[in-house]
Amino acid sequence: MTDDELTEALRYEIGEFGGGGGPDTVDYAYQKSGLKIWGGWKWPNPHTTKPLFQGTATIAETRRLFGIRKPSDDRQLSLFGGM
Repeated sequence: MTDDELTEALRYEIGEFGGGGGPDTVDYAYQKSGLKIWGGWKWPNPHTTKPLFQGTATIAETRRLFGIRKPSDDRQLSLFGGM
């Protein structure tokens, strides 16, 4: 996936705004605008807490976590192109 394709996929999956958590678990919040993700042992306030990931950092962490490679990083030789 290209960065643009991955950005659109993340925006779709993240949605406008949400989060979750509970007793004895890590709480988290996320926001489509800016691809922001917050987390902590208590509910992170998106207005006062710095996000753990934002923008290109969210894209990079998604690539690392799920093993999504960039097309430009694929070193496989073309079947029909010259060397």
